[in-house]
Amino acid sequence: MHVMKFLRLVPFFFFLPGAAHAALEIQVEINSHTEAPPGAKNAPADRHTTMNASLGPGVMVVRSGATYAVYDFARRKRVLVDTANRQRVEFSLYDIVGFRAAELRNREMMAKALAAAKINAPAASKVDAENALSIQDGPPEPLQAHVDGADEVFEVGGQTVFRRSTDAMPVDKADARAFAQFMRYCVGGHPQVLARLTDTASVSRHYVLTTHTVGTTTEDIVVRSVKTIPAVNLPDVADVPLRKPSAPGLDTVDQVLDRAAALTLTDRAIAIERNQKELDAALRDGRGLDAYLRLAEAGLITGQAPRIAPEQIAMVQADANVKLLAPALAPRSKEEAAHAIGAIAQVRGATSMGYMLDIFEANDRARAGDGLAALKMMLRVLETHPAIASAYKDLGDFLYLRFDMPRAWRAWDVGRAMAPQIAIFRAVDQYEANLARMHPEFF
Repeated sequence: MHVMKFLRLVPFFFFLPGAAHAALEIQVEINSHTEAPPGAKNAPADRHTTMNASLGPGVMVVRSGATYAVYDFARRKRVLVDTANRQRVEFSLYDIVGFRAAELRNREMMAKALAAAKINAPAASKVDAENALSIQDGPPEPLQAHVDGADEVFEVGGQTVFRRSTDAMPVDKADARAFAQFMRYCVGGHPQVLARLTDTASVSRHYVLTTHTVGTTTEDIVVRSVKTIPAVNLPDVADVPLRKPSAPGLDTVDQVLDRAAALTLTDRAIAIERNQKELDAALRDGRGLDAYLRLAEAGLITGQAPRIAPEQIAMVQADANVKLLAPALAPRSKEEAAHAIGAIAQVRGATSMGYMLDIFEANDRARAGDGLAALKMMLRVLETHPAIASAYKDLGDFLYLRFDMPRAWRAWDVGRAMAPQIAIFRAVDQYEANLARMHPEFF
C-alpha cells in the first residue's frame, strides 16, 4: 500500500490557486543539534538558519542573511553574492558533487582501514555517509517508508534516515524536483529519499534529517511558507563587482584566484607580448636556458610555443643548463622527483626566470609527496605572474588533494577561461563529464 494516501493536504501554505506557474518560493528554518558520542568533548554548537529560496527549472536562488547564491544548472555554476560588501565570487557546481564523491570514497576507505586494523573506533556506515552527503555509489540498500503518527518515516537498509510530516501541499513534478534539489544542495538527505520526494510530488511542513558521523546530528527543517510564482526573479549578478583580491580576511589562495578572475584580455596580451620580446632577446644574445624557459612559458600561457628557426633550436639544445634541466621535468617516481629538484637547484643561478623553475619544482615536490611546499611555491608564482594559464591546472590539483574542492575548481575554471584550448585542461573536462554521468541528479 502506498503511503501517500495518508498525506493530509492542509492550508498552512500560501499559494496562487489556478495560476500558471513555473517556480516555487519557499521560506525554510533549520535547527541543527549534535549529540556527541560518549566520552567526546566540544560538540558543535546548535545552529539556527533561515533560508528564503526561489526554485525554478534550471535555476535556484537561495538567500540567507546578507548573502545569496544563484545556482545556474545550465551553466553548472553558482554565484555567491555578499550584499553587505557588494561583491560576488563565482564557483562551479562540480565542486559540490566532486567533493561529495571523493568524501564518500574517503569514508569508505577509512571504515575499511579501521575494520582491518581491528581498531575499536566509531566509523560511519555506508548508509550514514550516503545520508550525510546526499550521494551514493554502487548498489543501493533497500528504501522503505511507513507512517508513524503524523510523519512518514524513511529507512534505508533498516536505518531511519529521514522523516517528513504528512501535512503536505501537492505540487507538480517540476516543482517537486526543484524542492528536492534545494534539499540536496542546501540541507542533505539520502539520495533515495530525495528521489522519493520528487516522485511523491508534494512539499511537507516539517522534515527531520538524522545523520551519524561524529555523533548524531539532527536537522529539524520547518517549511514556513510555499508560494507558487510565474518564474524565478533572477538578480542581476553581473551588476555586482567581483570580489577584490584586497578584500579583508582573504588568504593567499583567495587573493590569487580573485586576481586571476579579474584578469582581462589586455592583461593577457601584455604578458604574451612581453614573453615574445624576452624570447627574441634571449635568442639574439645566445642565452639558451632563458630561451628554453621563455618557450616553455609561452606554451603555459597559450598552449602553444612560438616557432623558432632550426639554428636557434640547435643553440637552445646545445646549452649545458638545458641539457641538465630538460630530462628532469617529467619525473615518474619520488626518487626521480628528488633528482629533478636537485637539477633545478643547479641551474637557478644561470637564469633570472626563477618563477618558471618554481613551476617545475612545485610539480616535482608534489610528486615527492610534499604537497604543502608545492602549493606555496605555485602561489608565489601566480602572485606575480597571473597570466600563466596552465599553472592554474597545477594549483587546482594541489588544492584538490587537500580536499579544498571549491577553490580547486575555481583554479581550473579561471585557467580554462584564460586558455580553454590548452590540452592539460582536458583531464578536468573529462572528470566533469564522468561526474555528470555518474551523478546526473545534481544537474
